[in-house]
Amino acid sequence: MLLSGLAYARDELDRSELHRMLDELLDLREHTDPKIGNPPDAISFRGVNGKNAAAERAILLGSSLLQASAGWALNHLIGRALSTAVGRSLDSHELELEGCAEYSGINGLDRPSDKATLDRTVLVALLRDGFDQPLFPPNLAMELKGALRALDFGETWPLVNPIKRGLHGNAFTLAQYRLAAIEYLYFLVGQGIKKHVAATSVSALFGVSTETVRSWESRELLRVFSKDNISEVINTAKQAGALFAIRRDDPDYATEGRTETIKANVYHVFRKFSEGNINRIVAAYKVALTKP
Repeated sequence: MLLSGLAYARDELDRSELHRMLDELLDLREHTDPKIGNPPDAISFRGVNGKNAAAERAILLGSSLLQASAGWALNHLIGRALSTAVGRSLDSHELELEGCAEYSGINGLDRPSDKATLDRTVLVALLRDGFDQPLFPPNLAMELKGALRALDFGETWPLVNPIKRGLHGNAFTLAQYRLAAIEYLYFLVGQGIKKHVAATSVSALFGVSTETVRSWESRELLRVFSKDNISEVINTAKQAGALFAIRRDDPDYATEGRTETIKANVYHVFRKFSEGNINRIVAAYKVALTKP
């Protein structure tokens, strides 16, 4: 089953696949129960080994089930929080459609900064309408809602207070863009392009030398992201690039009626870079460089 965001919440469903996912989720719940007494590192079920891997698999399944079965409802709640909802019936189909359209973009890095207040309003609305219950301890959800609302009144609660790390300016924002550059580099590598050729393409896009691009991966990004985090981004990008190469030769790969499956995170990267978003990322990066 392929899920890649709320924009696809109304895609055609395979109910038998959803039932299979729910069965697997419930089986994982049973196999990982501390009351059973299984050693957590010895848990093994359907190729998932260890409790941590089982937890990650369960979260993926649960998220997919939520998106497939109730993603439309989340889009409706988002639509209710938009300014266009004023004076409109709460039962209007337009709420769902507008909520879906507002966040249909693949890349969050180029989200306009003047949307921040709206984004906070949407997050508070989702937390208020029960979305927080399966995700957060109640006290943490209440604190997060309060912290987001306080920002609208110029007040910063400890939960969202910046940590001083000795970095200057918008270091984290720039690191996000540079991580996207490395991600795109390995998206090209995944297509079969030699790494040095891919690095040359990325350096030309971002207006830096190939040595600078290499230093981002080997040194600069490690100041902000963990080595495991960067490795995960690279591995997913390679898989997305391989998917791009497959789809180039077989456009119907993993489409309706086919047996192939694609991981949601891989498809997300595939869509991000195959739809030309890299140019918007580069443009936003160059703007960020000019900010103090």
